[in-house]
Order: sequence, then structure tokens, then C-alpha cells
Amino acid sequence: MEEMANRLLALRKDKGVTQEEVGKALGVSAQSVSKWETGNALPDIGLLPGLAAYYQVSIDFLFGREEARKETNKNPKIHIQVDESGKENVDINLPYQLVKILFRRGMHLGNEKTDSFLDIEQLQTAVESGITGRIIEVKDADGTIVTIDVE
Repeated sequence: MEEMANRLLALRKDKGVTQEEVGKALGVSAQSVSKWETGNALPDIGLLPGLAAYYQVSIDFLFGREEARKETNKNPKIHIQVDESGKENVDINLPYQLVKILFRRGMHLGNEKTDSFLDIEQLQTAVESGITGRIIEVKDADGTIVTIDVE
């Protein structure tokens, strides 16, 4: 527990944010963050992926199982492809930061099928955790195939 506490404190200080900012990003109180950093409590298991993504480290790093922080792609690209029988295919390549801004402003990429499979919060967690490659591939009953890749 002490290892995680030390790492969380160091990560927060390195990022230059307050306990309040960390808490707000994760949906918990500043007091919870304080307890994690002092070793009086551990984060809920469901918060670990978000916590790792927020600090851009692996969950193993948080637990002290990895010594080095993982390197993340600073400029990831999102490739969305929709192949729909009898219709023009959608093929979009955009920088991740632009995708994030577009979704925040309520814009959509592709069509209703693409949007039904693309959860920006899950995409954000995946990208900021350093995940690359195909993150979604769905084929529905009428043969439409939606793929989303992080490059």
C-alpha cells in the first residue's frame, strides 16, 4: 500500500495538479485522493484504469510491479471505417485531439452506426492508457462492419 501511495503522490506532483483536480477528473473527493497518497486507503478497483490513464502510466506501475513509466504516443490518430452494403463507405483518419474536441462539442463522426459504437470516454481511456491497434470491430445483422483503430 505504501508503494502505491508514494507513486500516486509523486505522479500528482509531477503533473502539477491538486488533489481536488485529481478527484474531479476521477469523480471522487479530494479527501479520497489524500487518503490514497498517505496510504490510509486504496483506490477502488474500478478507478484503477482511469487513474492509470489520468497519469499516463500502467496499472502495474501504480502497484510497483513496473519500474518505468510507459511511453505513450503523444500524437495518436483515430481511424474509423464503416463498410455498409449498398452505401458509400466511411473512412476517416483524424488526430485523437481533434476527435476529442469534436465529441465535446456534440459533433459526430461517420453516421449513426459509427456513433452508436464510439463512446468517447472509453476511447479516451484506451488512447491515454497507450492502447493501439483495433479497439472496435463490429458486424451487425445487415452486414455493416464498423472498425475503429488507434494508430
